[in-house]
Amino acid sequence: MVRFSTLDPSLWPRAVRALADLGFNAIDVPLVWREHERDDGSLDFTSPRLDVAAFLRAVSSAGLRAVVRLGPWPVSDVPALGIPDRVLHDRRCQARTRRQNPVYVLDLPGFAPLPSVASVAYREAAAAWITAAVKALEPALRDGTVARVIVGHGPPAILRDDAFEFDHHPDARGDAAPVLPPHRRGVDAALDEVKRQTGHVVEFSGWLVRAAADAGVERARIAVAIAGSVLTSPLACAVGATRVVAMTAPPPRAGVSGIWRQVRFACALGAGVHLDLRAGNPPFEPPTRATHTLQAARVAIAAGACDFTVQMGCAGDGWVGALLDERAEVRAHAARWSALLAWAQTLPEGRELGVTVPMSLDEVYEVRASTGVHPLPMGLLAWVGFAPEELTARDAITATRWVDAEGRLTAQSVPWRRALATGPCACDGAWADAQAAQWSALAPRVSPEGAALVRAVESHGRRALVVASAVEGPIRVSPPTSGRWSDEAGVIDTPRPLPGGEVMVLREVLS
Repeated sequence: MVRFSTLDPSLWPRAVRALADLGFNAIDVPLVWREHERDDGSLDFTSPRLDVAAFLRAVSSAGLRAVVRLGPWPVSDVPALGIPDRVLHDRRCQARTRRQNPVYVLDLPGFAPLPSVASVAYREAAAAWITAAVKALEPALRDGTVARVIVGHGPPAILRDDAFEFDHHPDARGDAAPVLPPHRRGVDAALDEVKRQTGHVVEFSGWLVRAAADAGVERARIAVAIAGSVLTSPLACAVGATRVVAMTAPPPRAGVSGIWRQVRFACALGAGVHLDLRAGNPPFEPPTRATHTLQAARVAIAAGACDFTVQMGCAGDGWVGALLDERAEVRAHAARWSALLAWAQTLPEGRELGVTVPMSLDEVYEVRASTGVHPLPMGLLAWVGFAPEELTARDAITATRWVDAEGRLTAQSVPWRRALATGPCACDGAWADAQAAQWSALAPRVSPEGAALVRAVESHGRRALVVASAVEGPIRVSPPTSGRWSDEAGVIDTPRPLPGGEVMVLREVLS
């Protein structure tokens, strides 16, 4: 990702070539509405620092393609949510509390009023922005430079998913009843409220998709950004069946199991997923070691992520840990990302094997509705790495049987995959044990003190296993009992050590 407006235009070709040399095949380009709108309300796409067509020509000249984010709130680290003041401070566009006061969210070092996705005025303004931005992209859309356009709100605060944080804008439907925390009202009422709020976001996403399509973007090239954890996002489940969703992969704090679970489920959505992997942090977040961000990215890729953006490409955005500095020069740690991309090309692809762990949309709604944490939004907490079971009430954990099933399968090192079920699920520990029996022959043998997350694929009659250590300490991995297996060092005759959080690829040796 490169926010070209933060760099001197003379550095654009250097930045693009440097990222291409590192092994990237596309540049992620966020367009920030606030930067392009003039005081009179007109839009500027031709000034030297805002000339998106010129930047995309530099991308094309380097043999790369582009992913363009139109928002209207495209990334989290832009001032005033990236939205012009005339819209941000328009009373008709603001999300409301139950007392009809504006809802404010963090906009460090201060706060900003949150737009209401239910507001017709905000939807119309956002759709007008999308339409104008797409017209500025027309040349790059025609020649194929722009491979994907992402619309929607990516930052997590936009989905008000906590009982204290539902939007009571007049354009929101049916919010006259008092909103109480979950422990003071029935589960059905909480579910109804979550479904109503989610419906507003789905409708808002539809407005943006239609605006982009009407302006000339092929619908197959449009993805929808979602916020927070895919495991707690009804929006992801509702939209992901028919359209690519763009989401942020869990941070290192989520741990190997948390990253693996979320990415596995995101990849199971029908239309696919575009993941954002962090190369560092914006300056207003706690710092993360470069080795930790690399490890988190490696786990996400091992879990099946094959379509992803690395945030941020260049430090012109102010990010700590960016691959290029403010002069578009490659930093030392960028070589590790280059090696990671090369390693990703070697991972096996093919038909997924293993126990299928279903998760119904109703379960997603139940998890969303039963948060026991107040007043922080669940989407925000999930975005920074908290697992759903850490955020939901105890009775919801009992209902969320897939958590138990995943734990049992991981403990047995049996490969499993996620699926979104259309109807009710019956997924408990006994079910997992019964299903695991038929796949135990594909389970790597792991030292007793450890456990492993395993992805199994079959391609051209040959099976392969991607194994990630699910514990902090090192474990020892032996191949399955059936057949002969090899790793990068050759045929495995003795157990191989696997450090905590690392990944191993085993391939079946055909006779």
